Amino acid sequence: MKLRFTKESEIKTYIESDDAIFHFTRKDTAIEHILNTGILRFGLLGMTNDPQEYSSRMITPSGWGDLKKYREEISEITKTIEGMIQSSGLLSFCQNSYDGTGIQETGCLKSRMWSQYGENHSGICLVFSKQKLLEKADQELSEELIIYKEPVTYIDPFENRGGIGLSINESELAEQKNDEIINNYMERTHKKIFFQKQPDYKDENEFRIIAVNKNRNLANSSSLDISDSLRVIILGDVFPKVYLPTIKKLSETLGVPYRKLHWHQHSYNLLQWSK
Repeated sequence: MKLRFTKESEIKTYIESDDAIFHFTRKDTAIEHILNTGILRFGLLGMTNDPQEYSSRMITPSGWGDLKKYREEISEITKTIEGMIQSSGLLSFCQNSYDGTGIQETGCLKSRMWSQYGENHSGICLVFSKQKLLEKADQELSEELIIYKEPVTYIDPFENRGGIGLSINESELAEQKNDEIINNYMERTHKKIFFQKQPDYKDENEFRIIAVNKNRNLANSSSLDISDSLRVIILGDVFPKVYLPTIKKLSETLGVPYRKLHWHQHSYNLLQWSK
């Protein structure tokens, strides 16, 4: 298949564009489960390494009226919401940073991201077109899933404590079905639930795609075809050379160029690597 980019200037220009988003992963995951299949699978929000996300939200109801007589309904609603949050599908990406003069930080050149998510610089970073990936998510998933896609904001959790409780009144419980109450809650609070993290994570400059099941099914195994959205394969600074023939073959099959990072004199260089 013909490569999407052939010139170094084209690759550099795209990587620094605001359409580029970066997914860091282990080499075996990238080779066996993403590049070889052409599929990017969602993880589960409840399986992240952030206690603010993997822990129970302890959603408590508040409101006026005689809520006690709706105790069973409220218990079922809060249990369903907790399950929906923990089983929500998550795709996580790093973005570029810009200031008034242009690009400030390139997402694929962040050493800490390679250390934490790129298998200690021996893994792979996949560069995607944000526009194409979001179009594919809407086309393939929106019928059965609620799709949210936004950058993450970084807020002190003590400033973010309010606003995720279930605010509900007796009249709503009497007049609305449980599903309607749940949908209203998710729409009202999804930014706080899915797109706000502690300031400790702010250097990740994260962009997320979240998939929430409409049918309340707790099993979420969503995935996306990446054939239209994958743009560049970037190998880490100490990516093992033994895998180079495999990367070459996948690059040719997918029509996507690959490049290798090389750390030299306090900065990364993006190089061709054929031997």
